[in-house]
Amino acid sequence: MSRFGWGMAVFVLLCVGTLVAVSLMQRAREQEPVGRNPIPEMQRQRAEASRPKPDPVPDNYVQAGGILRPREDVQAPESNSSTQSDNQLLVDNAGVNPGVNPAANAATKSVAEAFGNTKLAHRLTSMVPAPEFDAEAYLADPETWLNTVEPGRIWQSAEPGPGVSPIERTSRYRVEVLQGEKVNLEARGTAQMPITFSSAMLGQFENNLTVITVRANDE
Repeated sequence: MSRFGWGMAVFVLLCVGTLVAVSLMQRAREQEPVGRNPIPEMQRQRAEASRPKPDPVPDNYVQAGGILRPREDVQAPESNSSTQSDNQLLVDNAGVNPGVNPAANAATKSVAEAFGNTKLAHRLTSMVPAPEFDAEAYLADPETWLNTVEPGRIWQSAEPGPGVSPIERTSRYRVEVLQGEKVNLEARGTAQMPITFSSAMLGQFENNLTVITVRANDE
């Protein structure tokens, strides 16, 4: 075989070998999991291993704001049952509004009638506008009107003018009481006209509800 023939044979073998090597490298790359880089994972594990382990928290100690403190420093002391029974201001289930008997009075009955009745939804929440005030209906039967609970009345007020006094608060703006205590709320408006009070913080009025409408006296 001539030199040219041997040269062509070697060239062909080199080309075939290169193609085989490229193909094997491509196949290995396709089989390698995508996105996996072992170096960062090894660095993380090495850092975790070198990080000092925190000392165990001793008995009767707690972590408060990253500081180790005795448990009695941050835990409220247990109440003395005898002291609790002597304090008439404390009641069972403090912070929970007691249940109300739907038939307790005329006001609670008006609320009970609204359950499941979308036409009376304005008796259940101040988020539903109350019907417009009808002075004639009120004067014709004040007691029925006062005993019909409509929380949305708190957003209604008569336009001040001749014979109509602007409504104003006369009691303290903010009163802080314990559950079971009583406090008087006062407002001034037109004599004999209705005024509605509402409590958004679980307060309870004489009608056992969080909303009540009363009639202003002559003062």
